[in-house]
Order: sequence, then structure tokens, then C-alpha cells
Amino acid sequence: MAALDTNSDISGLGQRRFGNAYHTLLAVSIFVFWSFVSIIPVYNKFFFQKSLYPYPIATAGIQLGFVSILLAGLNILQHQVSSNDTTRSWILGPHLLWKIKWCFPIGALFGLKYGVTNLGLHLVPAPTHLLLQSTDLVWTVVGAYFINAEVVSTVELFCLAGCIVGSIILGWSIGNSSQISAPIFAILINLTSPILLGLCLATLRLACTELMRPDNRVGGTVSSMELTSIKLVLSSSVALILACLMEGGNDDETKDEAKDSWWVAFLELNKSTQLGVIGGAALIAVFQVNCTFLTFLSSTVTVGLVGQVKIIPQWILATITSSRKTTGFEVHKINVLGAVCIMASAAVYAIYNYSKSQQQLQEEILPKEDEDSCTGKTHTNENEEHPLLASIDAVGRSAYTQ
Repeated sequence: MAALDTNSDISGLGQRRFGNAYHTLLAVSIFVFWSFVSIIPVYNKFFFQKSLYPYPIATAGIQLGFVSILLAGLNILQHQVSSNDTTRSWILGPHLLWKIKWCFPIGALFGLKYGVTNLGLHLVPAPTHLLLQSTDLVWTVVGAYFINAEVVSTVELFCLAGCIVGSIILGWSIGNSSQISAPIFAILINLTSPILLGLCLATLRLACTELMRPDNRVGGTVSSMELTSIKLVLSSSVALILACLMEGGNDDETKDEAKDSWWVAFLELNKSTQLGVIGGAALIAVFQVNCTFLTFLSSTVTVGLVGQVKIIPQWILATITSSRKTTGFEVHKINVLGAVCIMASAAVYAIYNYSKSQQQLQEEILPKEDEDSCTGKTHTNENEEHPLLASIDAVGRSAYTQ
């Protein structure tokens, strides 16, 4: 794409913005990603029960809508608190249509993806759902190449292949130990979700680079919260439209059982169940803002790899919750083999990219040091004598910027 002619310059946006705090922020963001991505499917699966609210697409629309409102309110509050800084972007500030233009692809795709994923989770058991999601990294690499011009090295390619193989081994063993048999429609729905995920990650990275790069019309001051809020306004709209089409109710007397429309069913729920469905928005808000931040810090492929590794905590949590009523949780040798393959591949990928980022940082610093040595200039950090102040400053800048 023409917008990414300077791909080599924007690939390290996160590292240049946060400097020495970059790797710490990246590690924390990955940990938050893995924690919340394991909880959300199990949480939503509970409310998809027939006795509660078996409307997965509507649940996606409702939760995403509440998240977008929550994040918009927080962004407006943030703007009011920091009203002295008139140059900082906010959701009701200038260039809103320009922001929507870059957020529209990810917003529309994510709304479709989230609705399809919830539908797939509703149609098959959670462990089987994870098995059918094992190919998402393949589509992420494809999307990253064609949309963001991201090219992986030979080492990275072998690491990605290792993660995919490990996910298939782990997922296949889960499927064999539970029920892999499912209607063809359910299988196709669950196989569509990874394709949409690859497109979502690629377009999210595109939105992050265009809205957060320092040379754009708002000086790169769009925060993760603002971007996510705009994205989810679009996503919730798409999900609710899908819900109206697919979960609009069934009054056909030839059917075994009539089904109310999703809005009627939601209004008829007791208050505790309504709050439970809406309550998932809190988990999703944290996860989505963090996912945007992680995508800005790293790359499409890196986020895809982090997402691939998530199958391990998801598998553990999903298998424990799925087997509580039947058999105890049991770990087989093939489970361990798949998990080790994933973790080893991810570890090599992380070490390789850490070494590469350190090398790039040195290449940027050395020319500047040579130039300064010729001119006799020196650079000092006003917080250098106070490590605590330096740490607080680094964390404060990251939280405020994002």
C-alpha cells in the first residue's frame, strides 16, 4: 500500500517512542494479553447456555457497544483533565473522519470476526473450538505481507511453523480426547474465524501505524484508548446487524421450538444475567486496549505469534471447565509435546527479535554518538541521578501516550 512506503521507518515506532522501557512494556502487554484472552471465551461460554442467553452474536454486539461507550467516556475525561495540551488528539477532536477512515477496515472486520467467533464457540465445545483456530497464524502472516508489507526472516519462518505444528498437535489431541464430531456448518464457521483474525491483525497494525506515527496530521497523539473506541463503535454496529439477521427470532410453527429475537430475550432476562452479559465488557475493554497497544509496540506477525501461544492457557482453562462434570483434568504426553513445541518456537522467536531490536538500537545510537564526538556535544538526562524519577517518568509517558 502507498501509505506504507516508509515501512522500514515505522516498524520500530514503539521502540523509538519508549526507548529503554520498550521491552518491559512489551513483556507486560503480552502477559496481560495471555491472561485476558484465556478468561473471556470461558466467561462468555457460560452465558451461552440455553437457560441463560444463547445469542452469541448479539452478546458480541452488546459487549462491544458498551466497551466503545466506556472507552469514549474515559478518553473524553482524559482530555478534560489534560485540557492544557490542545495539540493532543481525542475522540471528539479534529480530523475525526480521517481517523474513521483508517479505523473502518479493522472496525468492520473485527465486528464480523467477533460475532463469527462467538457463534463458533456456541456451536462446538471450547476445546474443539481451539483446535479449529490453530491455523490463524498462517492467515496472519499472509495478511501482514499483503497489507503491511511485513516480510519474515528464515529464522522467524521456522519459529512460526513450529508454533503452528505445536498448536495442531495440542489441538488435535484435545479433539481426540473430546468430541471433534460437529455439523459441517459449525466446522466451517470455526474455520472462517482464523481468516478473519489474520485480516483483523493486519488492518489493526495498519491503523496503528497511520494514526500513531509522529509525522501525521495529529502528531501521532492518537492513543490506544481512542483508536480502540472508534474501532469498536464500528465493530459493535456490524455485530448487531449480524445479530438482527441471524438471531432475529423464529416464529415458524414447523420448528421444534420458537425462539425470541435477541433483544426481546435480553430484556426478559433477570437483572443478574443481564449484568453478567454486560459485565464481560469490562474484560473486553482491558483486552482490546492492550491488544491495540501491543500491536503498536510490535508487528502484525508478533501479535499473531503471541495469539498462537495463547492456546496453551486457553486449553488448560477450557479443558478444566469442560471436564468438571465428567472426568478430572488429565495431561497426556502428546499434550506436553505440542505445548513444548509452541513454547520453544515462541522462545526462539522472542530471543531472535530481542537481539535484532538491540542491534537496530545500537545502529541508531552509534552514528549519533560519532556526530556528537565531532561537535563536542554531550547529552544528559535530567533524571539520570534519580533512578526512581526516571522509572516513574518512563511509566508515566507510556500510560499518558497510550
